[in-house]
Amino acid sequence: MSIYGKYDKTCATCLYWKGKRQIEFKFIEAMECEGKCGCEEGFYDLKTTDASCCSDWKGFSGQEE
Repeated sequence: MSIYGKYDKTCATCLYWKGKRQIEFKFIEAMECEGKCGCEEGFYDLKTTDASCCSDWKGFSGQEE
């Protein structure tokens, strides 16, 4: 399990990531190391790790910085 800040640009904090996680107010805890990408314009349906990242990252508050 890994813990990331809400604005860390990793797969675990991305709106599109289909891995098991616990979402809190300021942080996100990945409950497993692997998940799949749900971004149709990105790595759709490919296996990614919680710490991976890409240019299609989108946060839960709609931030894309």
